Amino acid sequence: MGLYQRLSIITKYPKTLSVGMFGIVLSALLVCAGVFGSLQVYKGIDRQMSLDFAALDGMGANIAQTLSRLRNPDTIEPCSSAFMVWLERIAYLPDGIHEIIYNDDTIACSVTSGILADGFNLGQPDIDDPNDGYQLWLDRDLQMLGHGGMAGTFFRKAPFTLVLPEIRLAESIAPWHMREVLSPVRNGEWRHRSGVFRLSQGVNFEFSEDAGFDTQKYRFWIYNCNSNGLVCVYTVAPLLEVALAFKGTILATLAFLFACAMVLSRLLTARLLRLWSFEARFVRTMSYDTIECFYQPLFSLDEDEICGVEVLVRWRDLDGSIVFPDKFLPIVEEKKLTRELTEHVVAHAIADLSDIEFAVEVPRVNINIFPQDFDAIWLVKTLIPLLDSQTNLKPVVEIVETSNLPVEETKEAISLLRASGIETYIDDFGVGYSSIHYLSALGADGVKLDRSFAMAPDGCLSKTMMFSAIEMINKTGLRLVVEGVEDRSRMMELRATNKVNVIQGYLISPPMPVGRLKSFLSKFHHERLQSNAQITQMHADIKAAFQ
Repeated sequence: MGLYQRLSIITKYPKTLSVGMFGIVLSALLVCAGVFGSLQVYKGIDRQMSLDFAALDGMGANIAQTLSRLRNPDTIEPCSSAFMVWLERIAYLPDGIHEIIYNDDTIACSVTSGILADGFNLGQPDIDDPNDGYQLWLDRDLQMLGHGGMAGTFFRKAPFTLVLPEIRLAESIAPWHMREVLSPVRNGEWRHRSGVFRLSQGVNFEFSEDAGFDTQKYRFWIYNCNSNGLVCVYTVAPLLEVALAFKGTILATLAFLFACAMVLSRLLTARLLRLWSFEARFVRTMSYDTIECFYQPLFSLDEDEICGVEVLVRWRDLDGSIVFPDKFLPIVEEKKLTRELTEHVVAHAIADLSDIEFAVEVPRVNINIFPQDFDAIWLVKTLIPLLDSQTNLKPVVEIVETSNLPVEETKEAISLLRASGIETYIDDFGVGYSSIHYLSALGADGVKLDRSFAMAPDGCLSKTMMFSAIEMINKTGLRLVVEGVEDRSRMMELRATNKVNVIQGYLISPPMPVGRLKSFLSKFHHERLQSNAQITQMHADIKAAFQ
């Protein structure tokens, strides 16, 4: 079932639609609010990370500046008094680097400890970059330099080693920010440097910026490294702590979104109901493809044969159901779609009946016409294709009796139609206000007596009026069709009057699609031939008995 079909079904239940629409709108608003709130959280984390990296990048700039000044003059002997004075001047620059060590293969000294008699050996470095020629020993004890209980990072670019202070993160701008500083070391491992220990446990890091939401621990996170990739910061914001920090704002937002969802859902429901109401669906989709024709056989009492069909229109809704004309014809008239509908009906009749074989030479095709469309020129143009079809169909216009039809114009139109081979019948006679005199004055070719008379039970007034109407119509010389014949006894009563030409009703057949019409006609003709043969044999037997 497609989207259109589903929408056409749900609009039949407006209360359910309203509740569902409220849920959809509220969910959409909550998602939008959640996305907006998440972006604000990420912006807050990003601001925090910018502050952290500002301090880290500042230390990197200080290292570069210090290294640029450490140009060992060839005229000064390493670790001499003049060398130490020169080294102290660089160490005490306001850059946070106050300990510088010199060592080569022969001598080692530092700003704070002077000559290092035991030399200077830190062992295997944590980070070794042969390309840029530096080595790093992270967060080592400074006991060897006489600073027990303190730790620092050794940055060596031979022959100088800088002692960097421990990494200290900037003050958090929000209480719900948790951070851990990490550095990549040997064998793809990561070393905790500062912040919350093991905050990043279980996270697979890469040397690129990344962000996301941890669905297992329900927290936002951002991960990034500085420009040289030596220091990385992993920052998280637990969802619960963020919610508690902004609970007032969240509650106010929820109340606002709830009110907005109420208003928007009502507007959207009303709009959808208008868009997918029966009237809107019909007007939007009425076409040759959605119009279907059913055919009810006409039985000639004069010929004892099916002499034609009445074309009855149906419309197939988007959900596939068949809709009867009493529901959509008022819309057709209101929206002035009457001629378009009639043209679709005629086109269907031509396509459906072109390969149907009737027992009569010229089968009749009765088509209902709206009174406002009783225009001879348009009707001839529309119905002539029936006359020109392969089966030589005879179109018959059925128009509902009405006193609003001007006599002279209607009479002239009927004459023009008759001259073109199109007959005109007055439909549903007996339910309006037309008199027999008015009916006779129109000059129609025939009359169809309303079904209410033939369906009236024995002994009621309508049945008595039926025979009176048959008498009056017979006096006008018009052909008479009686519809609504549902049992054999009523057909025999009508046949006995010898004044009814054609009957129509469920006794003969209900309206049927064209697929069933062909098989019905074949079966009806076969049964009639068998019946005639039996009657002929019975007459022969009676005749033989008397002889």
